[in-house]
Amino acid sequence: MVSDIFETWVREFDTCMQRQQRNVLLFVDNCPAHPKITGLKVIKLEFTPPNTTSVLQPMDQGIIRCFKFHYRKLVLQCTIDSIDQRGKKPEEATNVLQALRWVHRAWHLVKETTIAHCFQHAFKNEQTSSAEECNEIQLSEIESLFQTLHPEETVTPGE
Repeated sequence: MVSDIFETWVREFDTCMQRQQRNVLLFVDNCPAHPKITGLKVIKLEFTPPNTTSVLQPMDQGIIRCFKFHYRKLVLQCTIDSIDQRGKKPEEATNVLQALRWVHRAWHLVKETTIAHCFQHAFKNEQTSSAEECNEIQLSEIESLFQTLHPEETVTPGE
């Protein structure tokens, strides 16, 4: 990220939110590429204090972990579906557009409660296991998908 790109994006976002008559509080990492921007109409930038990464990391990791889980599940499901279709190789079903669709879908599968839970833990300054809400139910879903690919093999968590 460079400051010019960041400032351009924030100003465009400000215009978009102004058209929608929305007010936005945007938390921004405290780094040189994120300058203070004046003249914003509906966005207020709130910069994180220096040296707070270790405090905010549980929130960040929980949300990212859930997102990655959903993305990987979508990729795996597509691979299985491609194998099931006669004459179609898995790599033929994957391209940049499909990857972007998976990113979009994966983000929308991250629950609001997961994000709220991660924020609560971050603000309480507690260490939390990354995205506990993603682990239990979704691990069994992944195991089931792997079982479809290789029914003769047993997959156990942590492999």
